Amino acid sequence: MTLKAMAAIADSCKVSLKDLIPDNEFESVTPVSVLALISELAEALLAHQKEFSDVKVHVKGYTELSHQLKRLASPPS
Repeated sequence: MTLKAMAAIADSCKVSLKDLIPDNEFESVTPVSVLALISELAEALLAHQKEFSDVKVHVKGYTELSHQLKRLASPPS
C-alpha cells in the first residue's frame, strides 16, 4: 500500500495518517485495531453514500426544472 493510498483512506475516515501507521516497527496490528479501522471505513462509506444520495436528489430536481422551463419557453405547436 502506498502512502498516497493510506493518506486517502485517512482523509476519508477523518483521521490522521499517523493513526493508520504503527508507532514503531515492532508494534503488531491487532484484530481489534483492524476491526476499528473497518468500522471507521464503513461509517465513512455510509456518509459518502448519504451525500451522494442528497446530490442525486438535487440533480433530479434541477433536471425536472430544466425540462419544465424548456417546455414553457418553447413556442406552442
